[in-house]
Amino acid sequence: PWQDARVREIHVRPGDRVEVGQKIAIVESATISRSLAELAAEKARIGGRVAQLEGRKTVITTLLPLAESSAVEAQAFLNKVQNAGANGLAVSKTLVDLTAGSVQASERSLSLKAEQVSLEIEMKANKTAFDLVSAAYDDLQQTYGNGILYAPVSGYIGTHVAMAGEVLSGGND
Repeated sequence: PWQDARVREIHVRPGDRVEVGQKIAIVESATISRSLAELAAEKARIGGRVAQLEGRKTVITTLLPLAESSAVEAQAFLNKVQNAGANGLAVSKTLVDLTAGSVQASERSLSLKAEQVSLEIEMKANKTAFDLVSAAYDDLQQTYGNGILYAPVSGYIGTHVAMAGEVLSGGND
């Protein structure tokens, strides 16, 4: 069934009658076990990354309205102080400080918006990768079936039956 499968248990003897679906042997494959472990680790890694991204998305979703509001308020206050400055009622230093604060608030708002877009793209890519790895894991798990071999048809076992410990080579057994 698999290139490097080692027979762990045999449940039939030469000449036995078997029915379709009857368990006939249990094998173990180091290659498939390793592949399953690697896929499981990759699922965990990608799943962790998706969780991190979702956490970051929550933070951004919470902070973005505050940042936008802060930018609007900073700009409105700057406009008021600039009008007062035009009438000689504000100090240049105050205008410089408020301008810097307004720019900083706007920059934070724009930065969060850009990160929000980028997160959506990254989350979509990671979720797609997670789905692909999960499907590959599930397919391999189902194909391997814990190494249990079942009779594909009803009939009699031939004269050659592998022994426990024997390594099967694909197509010959």
